Amino acid sequence: MAFTDADFISKEEHELDYVLRKWKKRGTAANRALLVEALDRFNADKAWEPHTRARFYDFAERDGLYGRLEGPVGGKTVDAAAAPADAPAGKRRFRWWWLLVLAALVVVALLLLRYCGACSSPSVPPGAPADVTESPAAAAAAPAPAAVSAPAVPAKRVLSLEALPATSLAIRFLPDSIELLAPGSEAALSALAAALAAFEEGTLVLVGHAADVGRPEGELRVSDGRARFVASYLRSAGVPEGIGLRIEARGSAEPATAPGGVEASRAASRRVEVLVE
Repeated sequence: MAFTDADFISKEEHELDYVLRKWKKRGTAANRALLVEALDRFNADKAWEPHTRARFYDFAERDGLYGRLEGPVGGKTVDAAAAPADAPAGKRRFRWWWLLVLAALVVVALLLLRYCGACSSPSVPPGAPADVTESPAAAAAAPAPAAVSAPAVPAKRVLSLEALPATSLAIRFLPDSIELLAPGSEAALSALAAALAAFEEGTLVLVGHAADVGRPEGELRVSDGRARFVASYLRSAGVPEGIGLRIEARGSAEPATAPGGVEASRAASRRVEVLVE
């Protein structure tokens, strides 16, 4: 692009005064000296090539030259940071006066909306009955609305010992066995499972026992196995999950007595007692 002398700023006094007048600054020797100094820095900086008038204005804006120059002209106050008229548009100071215009337009718009809303409200035609306000006496005489109560939540069915079949409270086993039931005990165990299905929560305690044959450790293991067998049977029969099953093993520490001598009492001791906690 070809440039002419008019595209550059010289250090002639008339040229310097022209720039100062354009920027509304005083044509003093001090201002001219500041301009010359700025021009020297501008021309020495290759980053600003080509060193045209327009680029000098941009350089002066970034250099803060406007604020260092004396002013104002003719006694009028000039913003020290204001860019010259032919400086790039992005460098000119933001003008705030238009905010006042915008605020006034918003106020007018709000007033118009309020006025239109009042005009659009329905009016009572002549002869039409006015709204009737119920008298306090009539309001007191009116029946109060029925209170709506929340549906009652049924209480959970809690396990109790009295609700279990009496014949199921002792499940008997054959000698030296933790799985073989004595005659009649299989039906008792099935009846116990059916009775437990009617409850939703509670804890069933299964206490295993064994006959005393002189082997305490083995008797304890047998009593524990018998209690676990009964618990496993009840779970497989569908006893509700809310019914807890707790297992205890007593070995031969709590023997049962039965008429018929030692063997009858030993047979009665091979059992799982059913309790409710």
